[in-house]
Amino acid sequence: MSLEEHVRPKIAHRRYRGYGRLPQHSHPLVVQLFKELFRQKVSIVDAERKAGLSKNTIYSWRERNGPTLTNFDAALGVLGLELCIREKTGPK
Repeated sequence: MSLEEHVRPKIAHRRYRGYGRLPQHSHPLVVQLFKELFRQKVSIVDAERKAGLSKNTIYSWRERNGPTLTNFDAALGVLGLELCIREKTGPK
């Protein structure tokens, strides 16, 4: 087996295998962002780079930090999504 054949499958597998379980305390919007990253097969590193965010910014939203609105909007923009405000449904 050549070096290229040996390395390439591992990189592809690592890149798109999913992002693991998110903690129960994760914000629903962050959970949706990670689901969309997985659905579109975009790695966290690629999303951070394209959004102009620092390394590990999106990854840190999983457990440690909540996203700022501007950073979250930039990450959504990479995926072709936007955040919108709408009237709340159900009890206020």
